[in-house]
Amino acid sequence: MGKGTDRSKWIEQEGICSPDFLHLEDLRAGAPSVGSIKSSEGDIITGDSVLEVLYDFYKELYSKKDTHCEDEILNFLHNIPEIPKITPAEVNVMGKPITKDEVLQAIGKLKMGKAPGRWFDNGFI
Repeated sequence: MGKGTDRSKWIEQEGICSPDFLHLEDLRAGAPSVGSIKSSEGDIITGDSVLEVLYDFYKELYSKKDTHCEDEILNFLHNIPEIPKITPAEVNVMGKPITKDEVLQAIGKLKMGKAPGRWFDNGFI
């Protein structure tokens, strides 16, 4: 692949599974995906410090204690328009284990030629 060659053209010409393409993807996988970020103080952070800023942000975010009082939560829930109720018959149906026939029927309804996802090709189906 020469410099300046459009990546999509290269994929079409070389094929996505070529050794050169896979090597390029391996190199990209090791590179940080966030090149710069603004800190809470407003400074632009680059390089290895980006990970520290992200770590600190998520550590603070997920370590926060409950910020809503119980009264606010109950008030919110009581002001939701009518929430549909599940009947005892529906609870009974939903509580049963999924059968092999139900799985096969659901698979049979899938469109032909469509993949269930990029990373799902593990021999499950």
